[in-house]
Amino acid sequence: MISTITLDTYKQKINSADAFDLSDSFNGRVGDEQVPLSVQFKERGLAQRFEDGLVPFLTGFVGSLDENDQVTADTGEAVSYVGTSDDIVGLGRVKMNLPGTMFPQEGYFYGFLGLQNADGKRVTTFNVWFHVYNGNPDMFVNKAPFRSELQKVLDTAQSLINDSDGDLNQWKQKLTDLFSTLSAQGTDTATLLTTLETKIKEDGLFTNAEADSLQNKITDSIADMNSSLTNFSKNMPAYALNRNLLTYKTVSLEVTPNNSVQAPTASFPFNHLANMGTSASIVVMMNVNNATDPNVTMPSDSVITNALAEAKTAGVSVTMLKPHIGTSYMDWLDRSTYKPSNWDTFWSNWQTIMLHYAGLCDANNIPILCLGCEQYNCTDISMLSHWETITQTIRAKYPNLKLTYAAVGEEYLDYEGHGAIAQYLDYMGWNIYPSYTYKLVAAGNSTGINVDELSRVYYNSTVNYHEAVDEYRKLYGKLTFITETGVEPTDDGLVKLKSDNNMTQNSDPTQQTGLFETPALAMEAFFNGLAQNPNIVGFAWWAVGYPFYFFNNVETSIAETTMRKYVKGGLL
Repeated sequence: MISTITLDTYKQKINSADAFDLSDSFNGRVGDEQVPLSVQFKERGLAQRFEDGLVPFLTGFVGSLDENDQVTADTGEAVSYVGTSDDIVGLGRVKMNLPGTMFPQEGYFYGFLGLQNADGKRVTTFNVWFHVYNGNPDMFVNKAPFRSELQKVLDTAQSLINDSDGDLNQWKQKLTDLFSTLSAQGTDTATLLTTLETKIKEDGLFTNAEADSLQNKITDSIADMNSSLTNFSKNMPAYALNRNLLTYKTVSLEVTPNNSVQAPTASFPFNHLANMGTSASIVVMMNVNNATDPNVTMPSDSVITNALAEAKTAGVSVTMLKPHIGTSYMDWLDRSTYKPSNWDTFWSNWQTIMLHYAGLCDANNIPILCLGCEQYNCTDISMLSHWETITQTIRAKYPNLKLTYAAVGEEYLDYEGHGAIAQYLDYMGWNIYPSYTYKLVAAGNSTGINVDELSRVYYNSTVNYHEAVDEYRKLYGKLTFITETGVEPTDDGLVKLKSDNNMTQNSDPTQQTGLFETPALAMEAFFNGLAQNPNIVGFAWWAVGYPFYFFNNVETSIAETTMRKYVKGGLL
């Protein structure tokens, strides 16, 4: 992932006489060309609007530092770059592909980075500096874990050598030396292949038949690679090269023994998850009699194992097991009001339940267990020792299992109170359902609701979502998993969590229809908004099922197409 530098025109955190140090995120090298410098400009925390023809610029000097730790005309060479509208990739972000003239010599760049209008007038500037290194080595050879596509081809050939016996092993060292020589020449695949063929023939490294076999494998691999890269570049929007790539991309679905709910199958909904490229988060509905009942009851494991088998048939992996307390094994309880009448009974029972589900995760290769959901009274600071005991018990038996907790907003935003549970987790979880806009959605989005506008909700003055997830990274060193987010497929779905419309529930969920433009717009806003915060590790979209459904078997919905574009299309 290309590192993005964030600058706020109203929130400079250094003295005006100082310069922003970009060297942790960006440096240059003499001889480099088309070097991507990615910057996000903000204005009072909101993404910069590129109006009046605003474009980025970078100008200054490259050379040696003077006695004031600056580079001037006396100690350096002047360089300058002015971008175009093509450098603007949306949501306040720019991506400048800097030419080689910006790195004329070894030393330091010191100068100005900012925005100017169509008349060349600078409207905002920042003093910045970064290193410019000498030479142009292959910075990728043998630098684990990254391997370029060409190096992967060479790795394949090297593997053929290592796995061979007889005569092939006699030229193993020669070919190994050759690979080192080829890699040092650069990444021009045609040159490399030509050189390889020439050396094979000149040095008699192996027989003609063996040469043809190896050459064909290399040629085929390079052809496949070039084809894939061509298709990738044709279909990839500009901003795709500057994105936070998430570890977990999943859709939530409930399993319950309640007969009113259709059990998930490979033909629905797992076939749709396979089409979109997402994994599944299985929400296990448990039962209590009321909001004070301490005796939480688990359903039969069969509701889970049956779902796992159907997911496997559809080729869908399961990322998370997420138990929910409910009534009648349904999601009908406001868990923020749940307060057991006997805490000792509850905690003893809850530890047994969590340990059981941890074992189920371990046995079925489910990487994450969610230890609870929106149980506000259970995460009070006075209850912290119970969470410590539960997590320690699970880790002692299942050390590779990742643990999270799905906090409601009031829990999550109480960083050092209810949120202190984060210290015992791998990821802090957050269920978010923002009100994106006051506007109603129309079919085909004919009213023209703008995604950039929707994404601004994550900088809301009441709840700044970006600052909140950053706070957990700062306080506890923990990334955030968005354990729930979604909207109802109605015209007011972007306005409020529960629609004012009377939606009719179809008895056959495969035939349920809705205004799927609404969840599609919410996806665009989230994927291009909060999901781009580097402290977000993944999301679980809520959900498969009434009233938050976003696809059916009647048609390929625009929401399903949108999810597929971002997940299977490699934009997340």
